[in-house]
Amino acid sequence: AVVPPQDVSKLLADLEQLQPDETGIVRWFPPTGLKYCAGGTALWRLAKPYNDYLKMRELKLAEDKAALILAVNKTAHHWVLDLGSGSGWMCRGIVAEALRLCESVTYTPLDTALEAVNTAKEMYGLELPAAKLLPHVGSWDDAMQTSFYKDLPQDTEITATFMGTTAGNFSDDYMVSFIDGFLSTWDQLPFRAKLVLWVDGAPSDL
Repeated sequence: AVVPPQDVSKLLADLEQLQPDETGIVRWFPPTGLKYCAGGTALWRLAKPYNDYLKMRELKLAEDKAALILAVNKTAHHWVLDLGSGSGWMCRGIVAEALRLCESVTYTPLDTALEAVNTAKEMYGLELPAAKLLPHVGSWDDAMQTSFYKDLPQDTEITATFMGTTAGNFSDDYMVSFIDGFLSTWDQLPFRAKLVLWVDGAPSDL
């Protein structure tokens, strides 16, 4: 289900009426069937304080389990591909761990929003300057093409992340197709690659 632009103002007004629970956290759960909101940035900015607890739990899990997520086999070159990266902050702990484990690391923030990719470039340039930055403005469909991985060293390993619990925005059929698209492409590559998905189950989906 999609919330059309004309309905976003009501959704924003409803969010503004929410009150903190006994722990001081304002929790917002999407309406039944909601998978994507055409309101975009305006909704995200308002909802962010209400569902940050979920993002922070995901971020902590990513940082605590970074070595397990990377599952480094070779210690030469690791490429962290951040699908739908936004500003890139969710993947920071994984890239930091890759820098600790590997001889060299490339980080690619991939997003359709130029502003988000530029923000990621700036943050990683300041906080993790040892990582080589290879930003990409475009769709994750681009990364389903073998040409996306040309000219890589043979000792490369790839970890592609789909974070921010983004998978919950799409239907099961779409996600199966999404996963299959990557695996089919990577079967044709001469080096190891894996896809890491983050999924949450909102109460309205249960």
